Amino acid sequence: MNTPIFYELFRNHPLHAPSARTLASMLALGLALAGVWALLLGWGIGLGIDNFAMYFGWTALLMTILLVALFLGATLLRMEAIWLAFLLALPLLTSLTGCLALVGAGPE
Repeated sequence: MNTPIFYELFRNHPLHAPSARTLASMLALGLALAGVWALLLGWGIGLGIDNFAMYFGWTALLMTILLVALFLGATLLRMEAIWLAFLLALPLLTSLTGCLALVGAGPE
């Protein structure tokens, strides 16, 4: 089996199946997103902001819910444009999550 596991999961699914290239892009961006989140979390803790992890966790949770909604919407509506918007939104939402966490934690 030379096809990616995610493609096999979508292959017989009645909804729109993304291409292997789209799935690979999503995986790469997801890994980049996790790296940026870890970097921001380490930076906030390094600054000595005690509540940073709490604010960061809540904003990350909200952004994740939004991304899952975009993912499901793209799948249900069978719109490739929404897939592309989903991929482009990941870095922007990561930056927004970090900014919201820093503003929420504030100087204490």
